[in-house]
Amino acid sequence: MQLHFPALPEELTSADQKIIEYISSHTDVFLFMTIGQLSACLGLSVATVSRFARHVGCKDFKELKHVVIQQSTEHKPVQK
Repeated sequence: MQLHFPALPEELTSADQKIIEYISSHTDVFLFMTIGQLSACLGLSVATVSRFARHVGCKDFKELKHVVIQQSTEHKPVQK
């Protein structure tokens, strides 16, 4: 899934790229993770994940998840 963030910096760090790749390819899993679970899964610090959320224009991890939720529900077909 191609994600769009409120503000994406021109240059991404390797950690930023790692987080984006994980969220894009494991969206459903990401939505149920805590910031600690995501950081442990990716081998990053909680502070790095928190900084990433702010780099992409979100106030915190909770808002980052909200942005991803909005986009994931927009792209899924309605099931009967």
